[in-house]
Amino acid sequence: MEYKVLGRVIKRVLRVRLWPSFFSVHTLRLASRCHGSTSFTSFHRLLSISMADEEEEKDIISTLTDDILCHILSFLQTKQANATTILSKRWKHLWLSVPTLYFKNQRKGAEKNIEFRFNDFVFSVLLSRDAALPIKTFRLKALYDSPELHCPSNSIPIWLNFVVPRGVENLHLYVDRVGSQKLPSSILTCRTLVVLKLFGFRMDEVFSSVLLPSLKTLHLEWIRLPELRDLMSFLKGCPILENLLTYYVLFDLKESLTSEEWKSFCLNNLIQADIDCVGSYFPLKAVHNVLSLSFEFDQVC
Repeated sequence: MEYKVLGRVIKRVLRVRLWPSFFSVHTLRLASRCHGSTSFTSFHRLLSISMADEEEEKDIISTLTDDILCHILSFLQTKQANATTILSKRWKHLWLSVPTLYFKNQRKGAEKNIEFRFNDFVFSVLLSRDAALPIKTFRLKALYDSPELHCPSNSIPIWLNFVVPRGVENLHLYVDRVGSQKLPSSILTCRTLVVLKLFGFRMDEVFSSVLLPSLKTLHLEWIRLPELRDLMSFLKGCPILENLLTYYVLFDLKESLTSEEWKSFCLNNLIQADIDCVGSYFPLKAVHNVLSLSFEFDQVC
């Protein structure tokens, strides 16, 4: 978590463009405090170098490895990580090796061409990366308060189909028009996925084909499905699920699920569940063995 502090330092530096006098010394002071290992003891000696010597300070920042710098950049939005290219030649391509991509587009008012600029930026980042480099975390947050602006519905499946084969482990997808964006089917069979958090998507695939063997955390908020049995089928495809959250999961059809039909269904590995299933049945036995349970319901079976 300490690296998040370093990420905030970089944000401030980019905002005021104090390079290298502020960034090099203060970042290293934090880095040395975060690690405390023998490999970083040299930082304390380096910190005594005069701040007036600009060239020496550039040498200080160069002592951080690319892996450490990429880890620090992983706490920033991708747009902010891209802005670090102004710092020095070394940083020009470094941000393209960060295994975390975080795209956020939240604007007020119908700003002209905002959708096109956002789309172009995401595509340019994905296409500029080395195809052999993994993408461990992909976060997308697209919010617009104007009815004239819409989430890039045609582009999202393309982005996700690019990300999924690259070993993605964490997917956080947040769109603003509930039920307007269809969830790409490639996600439903992603064998590397460990954390999946969805907001605002419509899920209408054949859920009997869901296979997420590594998924441990699933959050579904403002999700629309055909009916409750589709949610149950989805959960059956997550054999080691440990953490489940549902909030305003909506269904197109009146529920026909019966207690007899699902009496044997159980999420055996579930540890924590926060279930909001107002307006429809939910098989309570599926979460009977959890250590922590929060449940809001109209009817259970």
